[in-house]
Amino acid sequence: MKPNIFNYATSELSQDAVLCWMLDWANFDNKIMSDFAKDFIRLILELHQYEDQDLDNLEKVEIKRQYKNIDILVLLHFSSSIIPIIIEDKTYTKTHSNQLKRYYEFILKDQEGKSAIRKPLGIYYKTGFIYDNEMKEVEERGYKVIGKVEMLDLMKQYTGQAGSDILKDYYQHISRLADWESQLSAIIQENKTEKTADLLRTPEGQWMFMREIFRNYEEGVLYNGTNPNGSPWTQYRIIPYNSCKELPDAIFYRVDNRKEGYYIAIRQYLKIDKKSPEYNSLLEAKKERLERLKGCFDRTLKILGANTKEILECGKISKSGNFESEIGVFFINEKNTLSKVIEIIPKFNEAFKQEIEKTFNHQ
Repeated sequence: MKPNIFNYATSELSQDAVLCWMLDWANFDNKIMSDFAKDFIRLILELHQYEDQDLDNLEKVEIKRQYKNIDILVLLHFSSSIIPIIIEDKTYTKTHSNQLKRYYEFILKDQEGKSAIRKPLGIYYKTGFIYDNEMKEVEERGYKVIGKVEMLDLMKQYTGQAGSDILKDYYQHISRLADWESQLSAIIQENKTEKTADLLRTPEGQWMFMREIFRNYEEGVLYNGTNPNGSPWTQYRIIPYNSCKELPDAIFYRVDNRKEGYYIAIRQYLKIDKKSPEYNSLLEAKKERLERLKGCFDRTLKILGANTKEILECGKISKSGNFESEIGVFFINEKNTLSKVIEIIPKFNEAFKQEIEKTFNHQ
């Protein structure tokens, strides 16, 4: 073993430099590295269905870093055209503030009137975990995603031939990232409940777990964040705000941790303006709805208990919070194993929503 530079060069700027270095090899005569760079470019073109472009006619690859805040702008110069490629590079952060759309529109405007310039191609390159909602947002902006799997597939045939320490180190670096995600997935797939903390102390593990429970998650909204102490939480909203007159509250599942351990809870949430003259009456009305929701929870448990021997053991609910209130909670432990939670929560959820519909005339 030898030191790996990417144990220390962990920033997005370092990764920008690596991507630029990879692509720049298309301008040099080193056959192996030039072939690798052109395969990288070919992957980008194929993702955008630019398969008719012959890279044998590529004259030059022009690379600009941090051009107008774009991480990497690549200009592929052919004899009769130039193809701009916008690369947004991420390690662990997500895209924000419509930056992808802004970059795309800027390049369109910047190259306006230049007949040789083709439509820009957007690439979202990320070596960290790619969340489903992140993927959706990126693709809606017209970008194509290249992640660890695609890069490893691209690199694997070249790392042994090229004789480049940078290429080998980078391959090993992203291989370790991919292996770590595989280990998290294996905890779920192999029902390693004793490793629940290893899984759910990470935002990535929580997301994988919730995705496994709510496989058709488009029916709700899956999102995540952090607590004041920096620990992660992940939520899946099953009922939005103001879904009906009798139920203005949002209802959601939450994966989080407290002193009793990691759990999945069902919660009610409604933000009430403390300055409102109706604050006290609105808060009392919310508490009354909470009791009705707890009734829905209890009836759902009885229904499932009558129909199946496999039920989850309930935990003691938290009574803290005025705006966010716990309806019920299941702690993940030797009785409520990972696989048991994954199997039963979807059944519970369907029955629970039916009880809510009957109780609140929910449409």
